[in-house]
Amino acid sequence: MKLRKRPSETPFIALSRYRQKDRLQIFLDFLGGKVPNRCRMKKACVPQLTPEQAFSVLWVLQEVTRVIEDKWECCDECGDLFDSYGEGHYDEEKGKHFCDDCGN
Repeated sequence: MKLRKRPSETPFIALSRYRQKDRLQIFLDFLGGKVPNRCRMKKACVPQLTPEQAFSVLWVLQEVTRVIEDKWECCDECGDLFDSYGEGHYDEEKGKHFCDDCGN
């Protein structure tokens, strides 16, 4: 992967300005086929996962490897990523996660 750099800013520094939720969304978007700004890749190297498959990768990073904190969920209604420690809820009857905007 070749990165286009500004003289004073690498892609890592640029990403550090984002909140963790935004960085994770960039990662999920990448897994779905959207290459982050200032990055170039061969088309054959860009993953093309469905939203469910992409979130499964995030789930493994949380639950299995503990690379990221286990607090991120994907709303089963709208598909948005949310911090389950302070947002949304899990409906036990339906067996689904909902962000604050979708409620039930």
